[in-house]
Amino acid sequence: MMHSDDLLLIALLPAPADLLRAQAGWYRLPESAAPAALWEAKGMAFYQPRSFGEDGLQVMWWGTIERIQRMLRRELLPDEPNHRRADELYLRVELGALERREPPLQASKARRLLFAPVRWGAFCEATTLDDLFRPAPRPIVESLMYQLIQSQLDSIPAITPPDDPAHQRVFEDDVDWIPDW
Repeated sequence: MMHSDDLLLIALLPAPADLLRAQAGWYRLPESAAPAALWEAKGMAFYQPRSFGEDGLQVMWWGTIERIQRMLRRELLPDEPNHRRADELYLRVELGALERREPPLQASKARRLLFAPVRWGAFCEATTLDDLFRPAPRPIVESLMYQLIQSQLDSIPAITPPDDPAHQRVFEDDVDWIPDW
C-alpha cells in the first residue's frame, strides 16, 4: 500500500510493447539513464506518448516496485541479441500487479517526459497530468504587491539612535528607560 509521502516515479513507455512488458511485471531502463529517484521510489506510473494512438498523452497504469536487478540488455531481451546496446547494463524493475488509474491523467499537450518523481498524494489528487507539473508558487518577494509595499517602506526614513549616549535614555515617571534601537 502506498502512503501520501511515498515517491512515485512516472516513467515513459515508448511503445505499446513496453506496456505489455509492464503488465507482465517488469520495466527496463539503461543503468546509465536511471534517475537517482528510482532507488527511493515505492512505485512507478507510466506515461503513454502519441505512439499509443488514442490512448496516448496520458498516465493510465501504475504499480509498486518490488525489486530492482542489474542485467545485460541481451538477457532482458533475448530476441534482440544484435541490438547496439545488447552488452550494456540495464535495470530490470520488477513490479507488482499494474493498477489502472481511474480516470487516467490526461495531458493537454505532448510532454518530453522520461522520468518524473512525484509524491503519491499528489498523484492521487491530480485531475490531469498537467496538475503534477504546474510551476511551484513564486516566492512572495517576487510578487507585485510585495514590491509596491517594499518601495513605500524604503521611502520612509529609518529610525536611528542618537550619537550622544546621554540622549539615548528616556525618562518617564521616574523610570529610566533605554530604547531598544
